[in-house]
Amino acid sequence: MPFICIIIYACVSTTKYIEVPVKTSENKINVDSSYIELEELSTGYIFSSLSTKDTDYLAMLFDSTLGVFNLITGKKINELKIPPVTNDDSTDYIINSICLNAIDDIFTISKKQVTRYYKHSITKIELNKDRKHFLLYNLQNDHPYFDNITNTLYLQKYLTEYSQSSSDFYKSNVLTGFNVKDGNLTECPVYYSPLYLVNYYGFANHVYYSSADSLSLISFPIDPNIYIYNRKSTKVSVIGGRSSFHTNEIFALNRKSSSIREEKMRHWAQIAEYNETLIDKQNGYIYRFFKQDQPLKDKITGKYNKYFDKNITVMIFNKERELIKEFKIDNKLHNNFLSFTGNAKLYIGYNSPNTKHLVFKIIKVKE
Repeated sequence: MPFICIIIYACVSTTKYIEVPVKTSENKINVDSSYIELEELSTGYIFSSLSTKDTDYLAMLFDSTLGVFNLITGKKINELKIPPVTNDDSTDYIINSICLNAIDDIFTISKKQVTRYYKHSITKIELNKDRKHFLLYNLQNDHPYFDNITNTLYLQKYLTEYSQSSSDFYKSNVLTGFNVKDGNLTECPVYYSPLYLVNYYGFANHVYYSSADSLSLISFPIDPNIYIYNRKSTKVSVIGGRSSFHTNEIFALNRKSSSIREEKMRHWAQIAEYNETLIDKQNGYIYRFFKQDQPLKDKITGKYNKYFDKNITVMIFNKERELIKEFKIDNKLHNNFLSFTGNAKLYIGYNSPNTKHLVFKIIKVKE
């Protein structure tokens, strides 16, 4: 087995940045692809997935209805009616994310409240009471995870004390455990990439987070590294995740541009970027999306390139954390923001021209 470069350290906000070299496996693999169409129109954006030994499930919020689908049959097997928001400060109670813990155990999460729908009971838990941060912001690429052993819901932490253009904003840890029984918090020692302490990257400051068992993966758009947090040991390891298509370095923005939306959008549309980084519970594979950089304007038409014009690459790492496959997918047909892992599978939202229903492309490694 070749040497695999993994750095383990106490991940603090002042850690000096080191890019870990990516290790490539000598074993060559192929992938199969298939499709699943659900009995639902493609209007959902807030979702959560669940993988069991035999079946994969998807929960998705459609306005005031939350549906749970069997991803073997494509059939809806459970449905919840979500009460309308009636609070005076309604934006604090709009659902930003959901967590499918079991077919009959679902969490809905807003800035101020966690609601648990467990079998035939509904429990509301106040969130962020008298606290200076949000545990979850309105990012559809966040994947909350519930630890059944500790009764802890792991959520992205979001500071409100500082502007996102300030380096102080990026000194915060990014993952917090919220105990749904007593409301206690567990601050996880996982921080923004040190790159954000030095430079400002505008809209490219998302936190991509996914979990399986005791591991949580954390990834950032401008950082090739993949950070792996072990919740049992509370240690953070770092593996190399640079794409072979990442040839031009990601340039920063002047912090004075933080109030100029158009300039930030142009920057975001040009730079290379790492997106969802997902772990497969079944076989330990890591799937990562990479978007290539592009010029500000199309050389042929002279029109400005848009963010979604970027070419998309799928990277697959094995359980030894070696890169075993890297291939391009059509950016016009695939929606990497609507992606998740199943039972030894990767599901990618697919913009099928033949139907208005929700369709997913399924990628499966052939070993």
